Amino acid sequence: MSVDVKKIAEENIKNRVARVFVSSTFNDLKAERIYLSESVFPDIKRRCKRLGIEFVPIDLRWGISDAQAKRGDTLERIFSEIDNSRPFFICLLGESYGSRLPSANQLFGNTDFLNNHLEVWGYINGNLSFTEAEVRHGVVDLDPSSRAVINFHFWIRSENVKILNVSDKTIGKSANSPVKQNANDWRRLQDLKTYVKKKWGSECDEYASVGDKNNEKDLYNLVNKEILKWIIKRFLGKEPPEDKDLTWEYAYDLHKKPTWLDSQDFEQGFFEQSRQRLFVPYTPHYEILNNFIDSTVVAPSIENDEASPNNAAKT
Repeated sequence: MSVDVKKIAEENIKNRVARVFVSSTFNDLKAERIYLSESVFPDIKRRCKRLGIEFVPIDLRWGISDAQAKRGDTLERIFSEIDNSRPFFICLLGESYGSRLPSANQLFGNTDFLNNHLEVWGYINGNLSFTEAEVRHGVVDLDPSSRAVINFHFWIRSENVKILNVSDKTIGKSANSPVKQNANDWRRLQDLKTYVKKKWGSECDEYASVGDKNNEKDLYNLVNKEILKWIIKRFLGKEPPEDKDLTWEYAYDLHKKPTWLDSQDFEQGFFEQSRQRLFVPYTPHYEILNNFIDSTVVAPSIENDEASPNNAAKT
């Protein structure tokens, strides 16, 4: 693993950008991801903005096309987004182990990625799911010094979870239905859950509801509380208080109220960063762009035709 985790984390904090990678399976956690994207994350984003922080959740389950998955470059994009989101990583585990990684043949063309991530061969040989590969790259396989500088948390769906108030009403009717998967997938899912519980019990919680903010164990409350802790420690430089005192108002009090010029500078900084981000999703496109840049491009000549009644410029 050639990425400097500490350097990326420090740059994101310095730029006051909280990029949070969200790892989860697709079909069985659709309700949760809708809830996060429509209720949880917008509230956190609004509150972070008041603190002069740009909150950017990264949920690739909404952004990877079938064509990308079939090309075999999905894993490269996932790893890149995990690394760019340092130091923040969250994972939701439900009742499905998830879809498997592409075969080695599908990845053979991407030699640079494989050379930089030799551990991927072990993931493929182990027939891992995308979700477990994300957990491995995001947390498990980091060296101790790199893991010490990241913030991560696992949320595991309770067996009796209640799904309420999500935009897709059909989800609530089927959320508690068992997911069809073979015995091997079920065993591997249980092994993954057991591992994270035993290894990082303090960074692992069960959520009991989705859409019921009055429930202390609702996903909204749990995620909101954890990310608030990260914000206070990473961006405000203070140890988070006890849970009873852990509020966004506490964070606001720690934060120096910006002047009008500070606010303008902050807004323009957001705009500038949004225009600087460019993602080329398919690796062969890099070669096309590089060939264009390296080619001899003849600049257009401009001639002033004084004989023309309008002195028009010709190119």
